[in-house]
Amino acid sequence: MTNTSKQLQIYECYFKLYDGSTDLNNIFDQQQYIAIKCVHELKKLGYNSSLEKFKQSDKIDILKIIWQSNANNPHALQLLANICLGFDIHVDKIWNGILKRMVKSSMHRDLNALVDVLSCYAHLLHIEGLTKAWEWILLQPFKNANQTQSAEQEDKLHKTLFRLQSCPVVHSLNLLEFAEHCLRLGKHHMAAVLMAFCKTPEQRQSIKQLIPQRNETMRQKILELEDVGILSAILNFVLKELCL
Repeated sequence: MTNTSKQLQIYECYFKLYDGSTDLNNIFDQQQYIAIKCVHELKKLGYNSSLEKFKQSDKIDILKIIWQSNANNPHALQLLANICLGFDIHVDKIWNGILKRMVKSSMHRDLNALVDVLSCYAHLLHIEGLTKAWEWILLQPFKNANQTQSAEQEDKLHKTLFRLQSCPVVHSLNLLEFAEHCLRLGKHHMAAVLMAFCKTPEQRQSIKQLIPQRNETMRQKILELEDVGILSAILNFVLKELCL
């Protein structure tokens, strides 16, 4: 076992035992931990590196080297993201590439965490990679759902709809695809809610045309979505659009 591996084990062992009673920053250098973890992952990918060499190196140069030979490797993509986050690298071109490749590799856990973190940086909200990442994450529960009703599936769909409501790039998503999945599942009321997130009247109309069911039952189902966190202003807008 290398010295770096031993150091990493010590840190991670402490994390498991940490009870939250003290401030982590007062106990150890988090930057040191990040560096150790990155060096450990670099070695696993076949790069000959040391802690001191890593600390002294330009992190952008390291990113370029990894990208050139391992851009399609999920482990390398995780490392690229960790280096960027750990050393405050928020270059839009770099993140755009990482996120697109992560979507291509279906890296659900990583993307699920990254979309929220990266959405805090206003200059990253315009990149295609972040939009693709949000869309991929939010579409999965609808794509994976089936017409067999279950409380667990219903809960997942409700949570996803709630998250969609607060997605910072919701107007850039392919909402028609979301609506089509809702209709496939018989969730016409959920499809209707998507109209509130449309960027243009044309997009709204394209979803509206897919919803044939407009009755009191539909109205009640839409109103009940307030119980799972959908804003009443959104629901009232949808009801008005459907003349319910």
